Parts: sequence; structure tokens; C-alpha cells
Amino acid sequence: MSYAADPGACLPGMSSTIGIGISPASEPPPGVKVRYRWHASRGNLKTWSEVTHESVVFGADAVTTEGKLYWACDAAGIAAGDPVLVTIVTEDAKNGSELVRADIRIVSDGEKMRVAR
Repeated sequence: MSYAADPGACLPGMSSTIGIGISPASEPPPGVKVRYRWHASRGNLKTWSEVTHESVVFGADAVTTEGKLYWACDAAGIAAGDPVLVTIVTEDAKNGSELVRADIRIVSDGEKMRVAR
């Protein structure tokens, strides 16, 4: 499985998005139900509902069974230049075995936070 970031950059207070969106870019194996364990080294992970326009803030850790999470932009991080590491572990929901792990590095370019390529 792989992961995608969309949008891949954000500015604090940017009205068009609540942060950098991170989501699975591929499907789990057929017949396997999965859960995702998320951890951000700094900042907050959030959901966003297109229907209700509401966000749920998880903090640095979250467990989900579907969808996309956002890492919220951090003005202090932009100023400090400190990178953020978001780790996502995809697990088999039935037995808890790890299927894949991904690390997404988010860096400051002095103006905004963006996913490092």
C-alpha cells in the first residue's frame, strides 16, 4: 500500500484547507479489513467532513478504519524549521498484524509546510 498527500503543502490560517491531507493511495488486499494507526511527531491530526464542514481533532495520535486525515499547519514549526514525521501503520483489523508502515516527512520552506519528496 502507498499513501498520497493532497494538498501537499499548507499555510497556517489558509482558508481553503485545514492542513496537509494524507490518505491511502492503494487498496488493502482483497478480503482484508484494515485499520490505520497514525502518529505525528508534532502538531495535530484531524478529520474533515465535506458534508457538515466540521473537523474532529485527534491530537498527535489517531486510529481510523478509513479515509483521510490532515496534519494541521503549525506556524511555530514554520518559523523553527523543524521537520514533522507522520507515521502511518496499516494493520490487519482482525489480528493486528502490521501490513505496511509509511513515514511522511513534512518540512518548512520558510513560508509554508510541505511534504518532502
